[in-house]
Amino acid sequence: VKGHILCAGEEFPLVGNRPVSCLLNEYGNVIGTMSTDCELLGGEVYYEEVEYLFQKGLLTRKTVNAVTQVDEKRMAKVNEIEVYSTHPVVKHPWQRVSLRSIE
Repeated sequence: VKGHILCAGEEFPLVGNRPVSCLLNEYGNVIGTMSTDCELLGGEVYYEEVEYLFQKGLLTRKTVNAVTQVDEKRMAKVNEIEVYSTHPVVKHPWQRVSLRSIE
């Protein structure tokens, strides 16, 4: 799972239990339209692995604005959330992930 998290974190910031589309725009129904990082990358194990990789210095953390809710009038509510990205020192994380495990 660690290798997959590093690959995903290089592509787009990791957003936990939200769909990555929450980072892409301020309006529109983004809740429930895409799988979350947590669903795609291991459920509850995801949080343990992200924390481990962050503690090892392989992920960086920052606070960004993201759509966290869309109300009945389809107006977006923007809040600050913490996201993680693969640290630049990690080069080509996809080379460490087995093709078999990707399937």
